[in-house]
Amino acid sequence: MKAIVHLELNELNFNYIKEYVASGKLPGFKKILEGGFYTTRADEEYKNLEPWIQWPTVYRGQSFDKHGIFRLGDAVYNQAPQLWDKMEQKGLAVEALFPMNAVNSLAKSNLFLPDPWTNTTVLAPTHLRWLYDFVRASVLNNSKGSISVWAAIKALPGIVSIGDIKFWKSTLTLFRASLKYPRVYRPIVLDLIVFQLLKSRVNGRHKLHYISAFMNAGAHLQHHYYFDSAVNTTNFTNPKWYSPVPNKEIDPLFELYSFYDSVVDQLISMDIELFITTGLSQKPNQTVYHQYRAVDFDSIAKLCKAGMENILVKYRMSRDFEITSTKEEYISLLKNELVEFKIDGEGVFTVDDREHSLFCKVSYNGEPEGLSNVAYRGDFYDLTDSFVHVSIENQIHTDIGYFADPEGILDEKIKSNSFALEDLHNLLLNHVYEKNSVQNV
Repeated sequence: MKAIVHLELNELNFNYIKEYVASGKLPGFKKILEGGFYTTRADEEYKNLEPWIQWPTVYRGQSFDKHGIFRLGDAVYNQAPQLWDKMEQKGLAVEALFPMNAVNSLAKSNLFLPDPWTNTTVLAPTHLRWLYDFVRASVLNNSKGSISVWAAIKALPGIVSIGDIKFWKSTLTLFRASLKYPRVYRPIVLDLIVFQLLKSRVNGRHKLHYISAFMNAGAHLQHHYYFDSAVNTTNFTNPKWYSPVPNKEIDPLFELYSFYDSVVDQLISMDIELFITTGLSQKPNQTVYHQYRAVDFDSIAKLCKAGMENILVKYRMSRDFEITSTKEEYISLLKNELVEFKIDGEGVFTVDDREHSLFCKVSYNGEPEGLSNVAYRGDFYDLTDSFVHVSIENQIHTDIGYFADPEGILDEKIKSNSFALEDLHNLLLNHVYEKNSVQNV
């Protein structure tokens, strides 16, 4: 039985990959391109072109107007069945590695590792649970650049259990490279762990019908460092204080694509059926747009006279965070106070009132110096230490995504070179059913 592997390379740009392939690079992706690929369309308003909105579209087969999942982590409030749920209900063995904004509703699976931001049940044996905890902590602390030593130690049994010679060689190579260029290679290291876990599940004793694996380094590096790449078509360059390669010694996007090239080359050689989806892709930003994350909310809460002892702050991806409290009055207080923080007359935060919680975003996108002169209730404060600079947004989202079917398995079922992203759900589901002689009812 060949396992069906769905590789989810979040927002990866095949148009840039084509440029590198045309110059004689990326032999693995050359095979993918020669096998043919399709474009997908999200057909959504720009505000809905977020990966945490569009991946639920793939998982549920519904566009945003039907599934209504708008925030990262909100999948837990929608119990409609997803790909894995439907397959498991037909008696198929399924697993999921880090799917974005997906809820674990499985009853029989041995492995469901949710994304780091979604509060849903983790299914994993203890040694892999510790490995998951390490990956999750690394992602959530990425903007701080810190990793828990204890979490890394606890992750060792899980890493050892999935490792092989090729993995250890790749880890050593990436570790050495990350000493000089940490912001380029550390996200790739995390995706290497996800890939090795995927390999171990497919090559091990686990009889799987379908497994998905989500990787995010592509979206991250393209957003942050496209201006440093050889495929940059804009007149923008990242300032030296921000660029991970200030002297242009390497091309961060090519390093990323080289890693993924190795991934797809290995998967193609395995006895599996491989499908690749990007969900969305990106296009160059036409302005300089900074993003920040609130990392010391204590000083802000004190100014609002709320106090951290009264609230809980849950950080999401990038600029987003959620505030909860056991006392309703503090939610109401912060709702009114956070909108009073301003820089040059523009709000520092946007606040979405959810009655029992606040979903907030750092909306300020100007130069870092602006945070040293924040207006609040008639006074000015230096809140530089309350925020960390996340990125200069080199690229923004576009509704075009890519779907690759290297062996042409679904060619006869796909009637156009471009199709709606929500249609991918049934394409995958029906193929899994047909292959395993399961009736679709």
